[in-house]
Amino acid sequence: FSASHADALELVSMITENKVDESSLVEEVVEKDSGKFDYIIYGANLTFVDMEDADIYGFKVEGQCPIFASYTIGGVGEAGAVLVLPGVKDGKNGDNNGKVIIVTLP
Repeated sequence: FSASHADALELVSMITENKVDESSLVEEVVEKDSGKFDYIIYGANLTFVDMEDADIYGFKVEGQCPIFASYTIGGVGEAGAVLVLPGVKDGKNGDNNGKVIIVTLP
């Protein structure tokens, strides 16, 4: 399934119908390891989210691609989050040479 070829309303419907609250799963993992783990759970520490391979600028709505995308993230907990995202496509071949870095601190 390619999200870039899907209808926007179909994507919204899929997201809302398949929404899962994973809070209890996170709590279960933390309790299992007595709070001492070597991986980061969103919101527990400073979290890095690498979305460089996300084709945000290749997503088409009614045949049009975005020229700029704005990103936001909520619920970063007590330590914050760092997002690494693809930048705006530029150049002769529509190359994406840039990155957008967003740091959210509590």
